[in-house]
Amino acid sequence: MADAGRKTSQSLRLLAGDEEDLKVLSAAVQDAVCTIGDLVYEAASRRLTVALNRFRWEASARARGGERVRAAVQFGGVLSVQARGLRRDTKEGLLVLLSVEFEPAEAPAGIVMLNFAGGGRSEERRGGK
Repeated sequence: MADAGRKTSQSLRLLAGDEEDLKVLSAAVQDAVCTIGDLVYEAASRRLTVALNRFRWEASARARGGERVRAAVQFGGVLSVQARGLRRDTKEGLLVLLSVEFEPAEAPAGIVMLNFAGGGRSEERRGGK
């Protein structure tokens, strides 16, 4: 039973296993806001983590005006990361994430693209098994 004085919220946890799943994830993080410093690539772990503030689309029908929540998206099996049109010299520079897309190569390899407002893009090259 929830404490009457405590606000409870449901966490959204998504796992993208294929291109269709990634479209669902993209919709969930559409218009999320982050900084350049919130994109962290760990080469040794082959992992890219993006911390962001996303609009909670799934709650907008219940909550008047919706709300923003802190979230993270993590990509595994990342071989390299390239930034295009992003000023990496300013870690506090704001970014607005428009979409997440996947360009397939020989399965399961490919490129995950994070598309930001203003034409900026981060490309994560993923390897095979």
